[in-house]
Amino acid sequence: MTQTPPVHTETLQAAFPLFLRFGYRKTSMDELARAAGISRQGLYLRFPNKKALFIAMVDYLCEKVEQQLEPAFAADPPDLVAAFDAYLGAFVASGSTHAAADEMVEAATSFRGERLQALELSFRTQLVDALRPHARAGLSPQDLAAILSAASHGFKYSSESRQAYRDNMAKAVTLAKSGSH
Repeated sequence: MTQTPPVHTETLQAAFPLFLRFGYRKTSMDELARAAGISRQGLYLRFPNKKALFIAMVDYLCEKVEQQLEPAFAADPPDLVAAFDAYLGAFVASGSTHAAADEMVEAATSFRGERLQALELSFRTQLVDALRPHARAGLSPQDLAAILSAASHGFKYSSESRQAYRDNMAKAVTLAKSGSH
């Protein structure tokens, strides 16, 4: 009987801020072990290399986002601020540079592109569905979703805190919903 390897959630949670702040290439196994509170050898017992740890972290984060998106979109009405926070909030005010965050996303796309595309498609589909009641002449639900997504990406880098990001997204969502019939 084959056993599923343990997830090591604490290690994956500790790895995310480092990869986000320094990028994939500049984050070392020594730094990752320190952040996880284990020895370097202990880290290698859990993950054979940095790539394996990174892939496990990406998969873990995708699952976590999906779990948070479910209640946000299931709410009546859908909680679009919570949905955007679940989708991008962890990237806000992390101390990362644009270059490090972009490099981390590039690595994640290289290693787990299909997984990330599936998550993005699911998010976009649910967002468009949630915005259907707010469509109006000249603005389809897809248009509203694109506008909110663009605002979210801009706020991700310009907000000083996660709460500021949420506040900015609340304003953008209110604006997108205004004028609907």
